[in-house]
Amino acid sequence: MFSFAALALFMLKYPPKSKFFENDNNRKMLYVPAILIIAIITVLNFLQPDGSSSLNTILRLIFGVIIIFYFGLALVTLIRKYMNANVETRSASGLNHMVLGAVIGLLPILIYFTINTLSPKTIIPGNDYIFLTFAAIPIFFVLGLLKHKKEQ
Repeated sequence: MFSFAALALFMLKYPPKSKFFENDNNRKMLYVPAILIIAIITVLNFLQPDGSSSLNTILRLIFGVIIIFYFGLALVTLIRKYMNANVETRSASGLNHMVLGAVIGLLPILIYFTINTLSPKTIIPGNDYIFLTFAAIPIFFVLGLLKHKKEQ
């Protein structure tokens, strides 16, 4: 969970630094959902209740909402920074690489989940390997960081 929180924190701190950090409490509040889910999992691990389907459904829902929150925050922040930057800034700060990595990493998975939601029985060729596109995100983020560091 903390890796998703770290991704959101990274995007908020990436130049230009977000106004979100003007208040010191905001940074701490960013970790509250991750700490909450870890606390729930820890308590359930020690109590070991019967694995009812409703408990499993609720936990899956909470996990999904928290992950979507962090990914959504990171993606919206990236898109806002990209839209507010001029062409030179986009290139110099590596935002072009970061957006490309986000598109390559997330678009196939978004298509996969959309198709499976609309038609669960549909067999998609290569669906076992679709999650490998996630690797594009850190690769292109590193390329963007290297470009940003080189320009400084």
